[in-house]
Amino acid sequence: MAEIQVVRAEGAEVVSLLGVGAELTPDTPSVATLRIGIPSVKARVSVQDSESFTMGAQVEVSSVSDATPAMSGVVSAVSDFQPAGGDGEVPGFDLEVSLTDPTELPFQEGQGVTIRPLHAAAPVVGLAVPLVAVREAGGEQYVLLMKENSATKVVVEIAETGDGYARVTSGLEEGARVLVSGSVGE
Repeated sequence: MAEIQVVRAEGAEVVSLLGVGAELTPDTPSVATLRIGIPSVKARVSVQDSESFTMGAQVEVSSVSDATPAMSGVVSAVSDFQPAGGDGEVPGFDLEVSLTDPTELPFQEGQGVTIRPLHAAAPVVGLAVPLVAVREAGGEQYVLLMKENSATKVVVEIAETGDGYARVTSGLEEGARVLVSGSVGE
């Protein structure tokens, strides 16, 4: 005895369909698999990268394992800040990216992908020191420059700070060793 189920869903797409006379088994328990809705990708981005992945941001989604062509997408949801997960997941923001052309999906369910912002800001380049190394006194910002067993106060100019670092535009040279905490002789 056959039973016919009518599934009415706006935008339903047949993903797979068993042929006439095919046998249903525990491995293939249904005749058809349907996809309803807009295909999307979920990911977590770090605090450092979060400014590039705001609501409505245009992104490119590509496979991490093969040469599958990249697809474009739009960030359609961004969560509040999430702490680090027990499974090694970084703290940050969970995103959902809706793929803009869901007719030809080159990705499989559960496949690893990379999400890259299309209009990302240019990377900031420069000399950076840990923010905790920057000290302030008398309206000046400075670091303690380490030389052998002594430290010298060096006034620095800080352009910006972020993610625990300060970008130094004057006062230090690459390779300089700065005291991060405490003082010399402690």
